[in-house]
Amino acid sequence: MPLETNYLFKKYFSHQKDMKMMSEQELKKVQQVLLGIADDVKIVCQENQIFYMLGGGTALGAVRHKGFIPWDDDMDINMFHKDLEMFAKEMERRFPGKYYIQIPGKTKGYFSTFAQIHKKGTVFQEVKSQKEEESGIKLDIFPIENTYGCAAARKIHGMGCDAAHLLLSGYRFWLRRKELKEISRELPQARKVFFIKRMLSLPLLVAPALWNRMFHKWFGMCKSQNSPYVVIPSGRNHFFGELYERARYCQVEELPFEGRMFPVTKDIREYMERLYGKDYMKIPPEQERERHMIYKLKV
Repeated sequence: MPLETNYLFKKYFSHQKDMKMMSEQELKKVQQVLLGIADDVKIVCQENQIFYMLGGGTALGAVRHKGFIPWDDDMDINMFHKDLEMFAKEMERRFPGKYYIQIPGKTKGYFSTFAQIHKKGTVFQEVKSQKEEESGIKLDIFPIENTYGCAAARKIHGMGCDAAHLLLSGYRFWLRRKELKEISRELPQARKVFFIKRMLSLPLLVAPALWNRMFHKWFGMCKSQNSPYVVIPSGRNHFFGELYERARYCQVEELPFEGRMFPVTKDIREYMERLYGKDYMKIPPEQERERHMIYKLKV
């Protein structure tokens, strides 16, 4: 029974009668807003020598489509965790009042494992209980962490990261328990899955903010900027599925993306195969394409 949060939300939240699929015209407008956010991210990173690259489905779009995957409605960036706070400060300084930025382990009440940049004045509401300022059209930033050359130390680091990721995921389900109860009223399988996820949150119900800070310190426990490996523990395949040799992964090249140039890892083939398999250039059938259901959209 899959317990991945994104899988569960896509599978069960789409049963809500007041949710809708975006039209092609709405999707294009969302993508244009995302491009504007990405342009600003690029400016700030270039001005402050902050290392970043396209990640996940956005990197796949650059390789396969030279832009967005046609049905995609988000963008992913990978950036070193140590740079996130400085990046957020520079974004606010460079574009005051334009964005609301959530940093994992730092933003009060934010229990996710990756950062999000929300465009103020927009709404992309995927969860009914989301606050207005937390539901803007957003770009996701997945933290790159250092990890150890020693296999035993790396194993301990990875097991702790995966456990923390699972517990935080359960706590997010607990925070949305009222909505989940409503959604799963006529879905027995969903009730069972949501119950399991909520039970995972029990250790965090006492001092959740403290646990949250501790988990993110664990994610970044390896401080060596020259460690032989880097990892994206909050990525699509979690710690052991997104473990890379620093010398190969952190070399970048630029690829076209919607008429712009953005950096990706030079080892893009291995990165894509790791995330999507050897046939990553194949267009999936329509029923397998990832699309988000939303409650409300304002561009």
